[in-house]
Amino acid sequence: MRSAFILLIGVMVGACSRAPADGSQTDPQPDLIGRILAQPLPDDPGPDVGGKALQDEVFADGTVTWAEYERAVLAEAECIESSGYAVVGPYEIPPSPGYRPPYLLRLSAESAPGLADVMARCAAQWRYYIEWVWLEMTAPTEEETRAWLERLRACAAELGIGLPDPPSDDDWGTPIAAGCRPWEE
Repeated sequence: MRSAFILLIGVMVGACSRAPADGSQTDPQPDLIGRILAQPLPDDPGPDVGGKALQDEVFADGTVTWAEYERAVLAEAECIESSGYAVVGPYEIPPSPGYRPPYLLRLSAESAPGLADVMARCAAQWRYYIEWVWLEMTAPTEEETRAWLERLRACAAELGIGLPDPPSDDDWGTPIAAGCRPWEE
């Protein structure tokens, strides 16, 4: 649920300029970063200041690269593991309409008492703001999203997979799993 919320926020809030999907050669966007950092965290990050130091370092140049985003997710995994839970991942999730890989990284862990609170706290400490900026900086334009969905629909039709208009997240996942790669032009 939280991932969907973060994704929704990342897609809804308009970025000031576009960036390559891999986060390279991005223009500094201190206003975007300032606007995001002014928003409250969804969960209490706790007393650890390591995440704040990482954010300061990542945001110092006004951009977020894929490597910096990945570093935040790995720090989140380490935070969860240091609380006594085994982590699986990170793994890439399929891109949403318009986005190109690499897109988002996610972690998973076997359900255990207290895990949800630890995962929420660690995400708030290490990943939340960095991921939000990453999504903003790599957000597709409406034109890119439309083209992505057209390529997906064409590929799905070739494979005999019907898609409703507009397709839901579950709908577009099926042709991607079947081999469609709408992010490839």
